[in-house]
Amino acid sequence: MQNDKACSIVLYHIDIVESFVKKGYIEDATSLYCSIVFLEELTKIKSDYTEEKDMFYIPTEKNIKGWKKWYKKNKSKIYWDESNEKVKLEVLK
Repeated sequence: MQNDKACSIVLYHIDIVESFVKKGYIEDATSLYCSIVFLEELTKIKSDYTEEKDMFYIPTEKNIKGWKKWYKKNKSKIYWDESNEKVKLEVLK
C-alpha cells in the first residue's frame, strides 16, 4: 500500500478547499469543484451548498473541520490503488 501518496493527495484537496474558505474566492473553480467531489466521495461527508438555478458548492469551516477530523481518524486506512489510480479506504473484514 502506498499510504504516503494517498495522504498527500487527501491533504492537497483539503488545502484547496481551505484556501477558498479563507480567501472567499478561488481562481480555478474547477479545482475547487474536483476537490470537493473527491472529499465527499472518499469521506461521505457532504459539503455545504446552495441550490439556485444550479447546485453550487459553498464549503465552510465546518466542512473543513469534518474532513480534517475524518482524515486524522482514517489516515492509516487510506491507500493509493495503483490499478484504479485513486485513493481508497481500506475495508476491514
